[in-house]
Amino acid sequence: MKAFRMSFAIAAIAAFCTFWPGNARAQSPDKKTVLTFSQPVEIPNLVLPAGTYVFKRADSATSNLVQILNADESRVFATLITASDYRRQASDETVITFEERPNGSPKAIKDWFYPGDNSGEEFLYPTQQENSDKLSGR
Repeated sequence: MKAFRMSFAIAAIAAFCTFWPGNARAQSPDKKTVLTFSQPVEIPNLVLPAGTYVFKRADSATSNLVQILNADESRVFATLITASDYRRQASDETVITFEERPNGSPKAIKDWFYPGDNSGEEFLYPTQQENSDKLSGR
């Protein structure tokens, strides 16, 4: 009887731990991030007006395709080929870096890092894209 109670207690604890929502955060394969910009920002071949946008991987199997959509994801503004980028320390928050541009020009998004990742996406602007294609033989 004592063995039965012990087995039942262990099974109950295992079931509780299995079904209890934990604090562990699963990585989203599409790496969806909602960003709000208070001024226009440039992405390759397009300037986005101030507003809220969704950045996400277009396909979890192809990590270098990023889609940029409106806030309710009903309109795709761009599907971009990106290059892999790396940084030494991951952050708990989304990190966007900008390229320098002449005064009066909108800031251009350079990199996008998903929370918790050391690897991110580098946005390729037309001259970078052409140089990358030449190096890869495309």
